[in-house]
Amino acid sequence: MNRLQPDYYDTFTCIAGDCPITCCQEWKIAVDDDTARRWKKLTPPEDVEVQKKNLNAYTIRKDGERVIGLTPDHKCPFLNRNKLCKLVCTYGDTVLSATCQDFPREFLRFRTHEEASLMAACPAVVD
Repeated sequence: MNRLQPDYYDTFTCIAGDCPITCCQEWKIAVDDDTARRWKKLTPPEDVEVQKKNLNAYTIRKDGERVIGLTPDHKCPFLNRNKLCKLVCTYGDTVLSATCQDFPREFLRFRTHEEASLMAACPAVVD
């Protein structure tokens, strides 16, 4: 199938702690079923403020989907003060849900082709 994408698509990388905002705050961060199953076997990093039995215990149901339950200040409980993910710092990128691995990438599939793009909600994309 023919794939269309911007020329900078493959070289895009998240700027993580250097980002002026964070995609780990205020948003519903979906957790897919495969990730939820893996998270049942993983303990949270020691520096997660509220310690729970496993990573899956940090998820809730909202609007019919499983999402990470945010803290009272509307941040992901795995976000550290340097705007880095405690899960990535502890376990590496592969521990992330599909949402966190893919953002800000977007895929649109059509009968004849697919289109890959980067969402302008991410400051690094705009820059």
